[in-house]
Amino acid sequence: MNDLTISSGEVSDKIIVSIAGDDTILEYANLGLTFDSPEDEVLSAIRPVIQEAHQTDIYDGSWLYKVRKAVNSRNIHVIPNSTAG
Repeated sequence: MNDLTISSGEVSDKIIVSIAGDDTILEYANLGLTFDSPEDEVLSAIRPVIQEAHQTDIYDGSWLYKVRKAVNSRNIHVIPNSTAG
């Protein structure tokens, strides 16, 4: 295994939200989600948590964040959408 591969002792089965330069790590099972939950369900479930923790809304008529899933760690990553320009 190379140094860039996650080991079994690393973070797994979590939602990792990168917002305002910080990572917020959530248990997806605590939010009624699974690794296979659709993107809209993930974003809807974490929205109130992020609003409370960061005073930031990730929705303004459309989602400002997107979901990426890492199969090897079973983590769900939530990252900002790219901005035009």
